[in-house]
Amino acid sequence: MSGNANFDQKVNHDSQNLSEVLGSRSSISGDDHTESDCKSNAEHNEEMTVPRTIGIIGAISFIVGTIIGSGIFISPKGVAEGSGSVAFSLCSWAICGIISMLVTLIAINIYSVALAARIQIIFTAAKLLALVIIIIGGIVKLCQGFTENLATGFDGTETSPGVIALGFYSGMFAYDGWNAANFIMEEIKNPERNLPLSIIIGLPLVIVVYVMTNVSYFTVLSMDDLMASPAVAITWAERVIPTVAWIIPIFVAMSTFGSANGSLFATGRLLFVTARNDHMPEVFGMVHVETFSPVPASILLIILAIVFALSGNINSLVNFISFIKWIFYGINMISLIIFRYSKKYKDLPRPVKIPIIIPVLVFLSSIFIVVAPIVADPQIEFLYAAIFVAIGYLFYLPFVFFKLHLGCMKYITMFLQLYLQIAKPKQSVD
Repeated sequence: MSGNANFDQKVNHDSQNLSEVLGSRSSISGDDHTESDCKSNAEHNEEMTVPRTIGIIGAISFIVGTIIGSGIFISPKGVAEGSGSVAFSLCSWAICGIISMLVTLIAINIYSVALAARIQIIFTAAKLLALVIIIIGGIVKLCQGFTENLATGFDGTETSPGVIALGFYSGMFAYDGWNAANFIMEEIKNPERNLPLSIIIGLPLVIVVYVMTNVSYFTVLSMDDLMASPAVAITWAERVIPTVAWIIPIFVAMSTFGSANGSLFATGRLLFVTARNDHMPEVFGMVHVETFSPVPASILLIILAIVFALSGNINSLVNFISFIKWIFYGINMISLIIFRYSKKYKDLPRPVKIPIIIPVLVFLSSIFIVVAPIVADPQIEFLYAAIFVAIGYLFYLPFVFFKLHLGCMKYITMFLQLYLQIAKPKQSVD
């Protein structure tokens, strides 16, 4: 008992120091700073909010920059395997982009938020430059008469729904990141205008770039060449610009870094909001008192990314992640339809309201993308995904549904607040 008393006394002393720091740096008010200051900062931080620092260019960069990662440089192989023909492969890229845009319209970093936004803009420009090089190279080849692969059209088109759906997994993986701006809505200036505008500009831009990039690939690569290539962009470079082919791996690395930056920034905000809604421990809903970055959520995301990366098989990881995501995208569509017509929610204000046919179409698409591969080509990744979701419910039921609280979490939260200099902000409502 004396040990616990000493620890509580030390926590109270450190909590008072932290509260003084928070009060001076983040306008968290309060006269008496006790243990409760760290346990529930919501009672004392009415003035601390996450600032809106991201403009329209930053929002577009987060969408475009997060989408364009390594996918467009490696995923063409998976899309080609699921398409069977050049023309249907190009159609698949366009279809995946359109689906991503529809879902985005529906869904409507640790050191520095502003720095992360600037980095995203810089690396988005770099990756677009790399794709422009590939597109221009393809245009040159087309002008030189390299059209034999494109002339095959729909010859050999795949007819198995399951194989086509698996091809869509690779295509949707390349478009992953379409929801980046939605996750950072609380930090976007004038979100009612800039969020839909960034989607309307960003997604069509990516669709055009992706389709044109694949046209360029097919000017020098046949379907067999593309499916045999471990890295399509590098194989293309070796045939089109062999003397400077080394530049493509550099651009791929920059593209991957920029996409990782955007994913870390955006998905960290998703975990942050999840914790703020009491679906995760309270500490993950806190931000750094000076940079306003969700430090605990970002750290957790990095740890999870490392664990998944240890699988070592990109195709299996793509199938695993895509299968889980489209299950929940389908559930989200059902939720939106219910909210639109239920008496409790139908009259709530909606800054962005879309035709109901769009979530219906996305829901039907999610059924096809999830069910078709299971029926046509069952894979072990689907079983792992089901187990992964089931494990989540083992945590959800006791800690969220039944609101079970572990006594030790109070001390862990206070320790992390002191160590990471974090506090719970007020939610932006404007």
